Amino acid sequence: LARLPLTLGLEASARAAWLIADQASIERGLREIQARPIAAVRIRGHGHLDLGQVLHVGDDFVVVNFEGEPARPLSARRYKRSPLRDVGGMLGSLEEVAAAAVASSQFRARDRDALTPWAAAWRGWMAATFLGAYHARAGALVPARADDRRVLLDFYARERALAAICAALAHDRDRLPAALLGADVLAPG
Repeated sequence: LARLPLTLGLEASARAAWLIADQASIERGLREIQARPIAAVRIRGHGHLDLGQVLHVGDDFVVVNFEGEPARPLSARRYKRSPLRDVGGMLGSLEEVAAAAVASSQFRARDRDALTPWAAAWRGWMAATFLGAYHARAGALVPARADDRRVLLDFYARERALAAICAALAHDRDRLPAALLGADVLAPG
């Protein structure tokens, strides 16, 4: 996190400064989640599921690119994980779409504040619909206890937020302000 530049604009700079200042607390929160015992099935899932990996074809959807996260070594992509990791990826993707819509340059700056609650409502509705359909069909693939499901989803949301920031720093600095928008999930909760 120390590599975060502080010349990003007011909101993104504030988020970057918060990440740098609170790094120890963020790491502690992630360790606490990892230390918690959760009875869960682990499988080899998609590994990089988000809206960019889903194609709409006629009246159906097709999931593509099952090679996993390209930045990870092949040996790490073969790890078995909770299928909720891919669910977390999809939920993070919905968040990114909502944030990108509000941040779009096609809107006047004064209109963005009015659009923000609508984008949040859309994201919430899409996430609830996706989660409901997933849990209805996943059966024994997800933990039986709702609290365990929530902890896993929170962990994977944090993992995704950190990965997005690291990817932006390494490959595309223009995406860093958008990646920092997802940093709120890193706050220990």
